[in-house]
This record gives sequence, structure tokens and C-alpha cells, in this order.
Amino acid sequence: MTPNHRKAHQKKTGRDSSAPRQASYLFIQSDEALRAYLQNVQSAEWIAIDTEFISERHYCPELCLIQASTFAGSVLIDPLAIRDMTPFWEFLCSGILVIAHSCRSELEFCHRAVGRFPKRLFDVQLAAGFVTEGYPLNFKDITRTFLRINLPKGETRTDWRRRPLSLLQIEYALNDVICLNDLAVQLTEKMKRAERYDWFLEETDAYLNRIGESFGDNRWKQIGKKYSLSRSQLAVARELWRWREKKGQLLDRPVDRILKDEVLAELARRDTADPEEIALQRDLARRSDLGILLNELPAVIRQGMSLPESQLPELPVREKIPSYEVAARFLTMVLSNYAQHRMLSLGLLTAPHDVREFLAHRQGILPPGITPRLDSGWRKTFLSGLLDLVLDGHMAIKITDFTKNDPLGIIEL
Repeated sequence: MTPNHRKAHQKKTGRDSSAPRQASYLFIQSDEALRAYLQNVQSAEWIAIDTEFISERHYCPELCLIQASTFAGSVLIDPLAIRDMTPFWEFLCSGILVIAHSCRSELEFCHRAVGRFPKRLFDVQLAAGFVTEGYPLNFKDITRTFLRINLPKGETRTDWRRRPLSLLQIEYALNDVICLNDLAVQLTEKMKRAERYDWFLEETDAYLNRIGESFGDNRWKQIGKKYSLSRSQLAVARELWRWREKKGQLLDRPVDRILKDEVLAELARRDTADPEEIALQRDLARRSDLGILLNELPAVIRQGMSLPESQLPELPVREKIPSYEVAARFLTMVLSNYAQHRMLSLGLLTAPHDVREFLAHRQGILPPGITPRLDSGWRKTFLSGLLDLVLDGHMAIKITDFTKNDPLGIIEL
């Protein structure tokens, strides 16, 4: 892109003057060029990455573009033109610090390619949760908050398969990576000043473990957690999930186009393999392939229903924990106030099931070997026994000023 083209483009889009200037870049569209680039950045200490992909058409998301930035500058990598992207993913796993924002998709592409994750990862969204009240923050909010940069509107619904890329697509893609290292540097400084950098490293490891588990063969368990199924229903859901995965791979279609999670869960709850009963399911009744489904689904459901009790999957631990509705709401309010006054995101600190888990622990009914998240690791350090003090009556929460947006305060008794 020539300087004149760039100036004309900026004038046309009316971009904010505080937005980053469009960086110069190299467009890599061959295996040879990719290998040359990776050789050139072998000594780099960090690499910032992002991806653009289309997930609506295929069983696996279709990777259309990779953006990367190092000390050597920015590049756009075209996986649609390159035969073997393995060297790139291997490079990310070689020990270099990989900087990204909300990088689940990038981790999935990496795991599918080489079966592992980067050894060193810095997710700026996760890091921001340790020094702000907001988590998860989108990239635009993070750059505005920490770098005072206003990014232009995105190209989130654009066709990333199209070539050549438009000027707007190129600008959007590069903006996603050119600021990442500056963000990582600033966020690292803030976390270290707050003595939370080690917490971030601990949470990053836990995040990678959770992501790794979600890519495994036990992903069907997520449906049981989401829809509160019984053991016998969960057995049917597992068989339906396995059928859906095979069907999605065979047809190369996204699995939610084969059978949505909520439909799968409802079929598991119906406790019937009768084709006429299955056909009454509202979402299925409208489908053009209903006949094909009715030829396949009854046998799948019967397979799950026929299992003896000894072979039924166990319920997730959380499903065995009482709701503690009032107590959980109260403790969540306490945690929100405590985190807000210490500039840490409540969304990062806890989820509703964490509070229920802690209360079950206090009641002594949590299964052996399970330690509540709120009573372990950096969360235990941060809370310093707060929840026990509240539950034991040594601390309380009161309205300090009802005219404020945050009228509550925690006091010692």
C-alpha cells in the first residue's frame, strides 16, 4: 500500500486521530516466505498474534488470516495460500512469549495443528482483569483504557476468505496486533506494582488447563453442566453428542447445525426413543431433513437408555451442591464490594458456582479431594479469610451512603 493510498483511506474513513497509524507490513502467501519469516524472527523475545476465521460453514473453523507482530514489524500470513502452517504453530510453542487478546480460538488452531499450547502466554484480556473492575473487556475497551487509543469500527462480519483483502480489512487486522506488546508491558507493570503478577501466571496455567480439557473427548460433559441432566439423561446426551460429532465431521458442518445443544438436552430429557415422540420436538419438526434424523436418532437414544446404572456417567460435582440461593447472593454482593474497592474484576474472581462450592465446603458436604476455588491459590490470598469472617459474624456489610452508585461497605464487628 503506497503512502498516498494510506492517506486517502484515512481521509475516507474519517478515523479518530488518536487511533494507531496503519503499520507497514509484509504479506506472506507461500511456504517459502513463511519459513524465511520464521527464520528472521528466531531471536524475538515476543510475538503478538491474532486470527481471522469463519466458523459458520465447516465442522472446524476455517482459518483465513493470521496477524503477527514482533520487533521486526508486522506481517499478515495467508493460510489459504500456504500449504503447511505447522512451522508457524511450532514456533509459537518453542518458548517465545505469545501475546494475544481473548485467545481461545488461537489456542484451538494451535492445538489442532501440533497438539499443544504455547509454553509462555500473555492474554491481555486476562491480565486486565487483575487491575480493573471489568472482565472480560473487549480489545477496543482495553486499548482505550490503557493506551488511550480509539480503534476504528471493526470488520467483524467481513468475508475474510476474499482476496485481495480490502484496505479496511488490512487496517482492522493490523490494529489487532500492533498495540499488543505495549499493552502487555503496561499491564505487566501494573500487575507487578499491585503484587498480582504471580496471580496472573497462576490463572494463565489454570486457563490453559481448562481450554485443554474442553478440546478433549469429554466435551459432552459441558451439556450436563449447562442443562442439569440426571445420570440417565446424561447417558443419552453423551450418545447424542458422539453421534453429532461424527455427523459434523462426515458432512463438514458446524455441530450446532446438526443438532443444537438445547435440542440435544431436550431429547435426552424426553426419556423416549419413539420416532413419533421425537418428531414432536418443535425445532426438529420444521427441518427438511426430519426423515433422515428419525432414521438415526432413535437408535442413538436407545443406546444411551439401555446402559445399566453401573455404566451411567457420574453427575458433575456442582450438580450435587445445593443452590444456597439467598446465602450465595449475599456472599456475591460481599465479593463484589470487596473486589471493586481493590480494583480487581468480580468476573475474574468468581462465578456463581464458586460461591455455592464454598458454602458446600463450609457445610462439610463437598466431596473429598475438592478444594473450593475461592479457598485456594491466589483467590485465597486475595480474600484473606473474608468469607469465613462474614459467615462467622466477625464482619458485616452495610449501606454507607445510599446516594452513591456503590453504597455498600464492609465493616468489622
